[in-house]
Amino acid sequence: MGHGNTTDKWILTLIETGDILGKDIIFIATGVLHSMALEATGTVRTWGFSGSGQLGHNNLEDRLMPTAVTREAFNMHKIVSVAEGRVHSVGVMMEGNFWVWGNGYMGQLGLDNQINQIIPIMIGKDTAFGESDLLSASCGTFHMMAVTKDGALWTFGKGAEGALDHNDRENRLVPTRVEAQHFGNANVVSIAGVVYHSAAVTEDGTLFTWGTGDESKGLGHSSGMPMWIPTRVDPSLMLGARIGPCHKLQPMRAMAFAMGTHSRLGGGCVYVTIPGELVQRVIEAYTIWPEGRTGELDGMVQMLGGGMMRAKGSI
Repeated sequence: MGHGNTTDKWILTLIETGDILGKDIIFIATGVLHSMALEATGTVRTWGFSGSGQLGHNNLEDRLMPTAVTREAFNMHKIVSVAEGRVHSVGVMMEGNFWVWGNGYMGQLGLDNQINQIIPIMIGKDTAFGESDLLSASCGTFHMMAVTKDGALWTFGKGAEGALDHNDRENRLVPTRVEAQHFGNANVVSIAGVVYHSAAVTEDGTLFTWGTGDESKGLGHSSGMPMWIPTRVDPSLMLGARIGPCHKLQPMRAMAFAMGTHSRLGGGCVYVTIPGELVQRVIEAYTIWPEGRTGELDGMVQMLGGGMMRAKGSI
């Protein structure tokens, strides 16, 4: 919990230990027995169990309170997002590379070995991911997924039960690209992984899931059958809804937004007839947007739901 002790908490409790109080926290991630917080400055803080080095402090000592990973551990680079698996961790850099540390037994660190790492190790885009910038990463229990700027999905780690979506059970020790045809050649913009299954969302709001095991019923397919490759979830099961970040609007602003974007309500092409100033006001009113260069990163824009609007040039 990060409160400096091992006491369970039954209500939301502010972390006031160490020097974290008053820091601007912009991102949080939790594993099974450890947690991470990311400050607006790019500083990563970790706490909890460190049996595989997943805290990144160059030792196996547990931490009872949020403890900053030294900036030197990342060669002074700024981290803009973090993710965790069961006992491994990842931090994404602004420059499009990322750092991994913790348990590597199943190859989930992508370092072409099965060795644990007690300090962050960088995987550079010049040697992986087809030389494309990394936008975001997500961890399953023993596997990892990454999305690059060109919309490609890469997976590595434990392949049991089809979690890596390569149509087999093989582990992958290095990032391996998933064939784009599985997603109808659409760009992947969002990913999530758990124990034996994973999910991805493409730029048109389509949801794909894959995997098997005891969790196959959680793939969202009416058949309840395991899927060895990314398989589209029937939109009719979600009443035709598209998947993506959304924000609740006040009635009047929601009506104005709808009238400007929906042809049946008087609007023309999406984001064309609606005044750019109104879009700007809506976004500013209902989205907490990171300041500085972090707010301009493609991965952060997509994650906060601004990708479509940035692409259309409305703001």
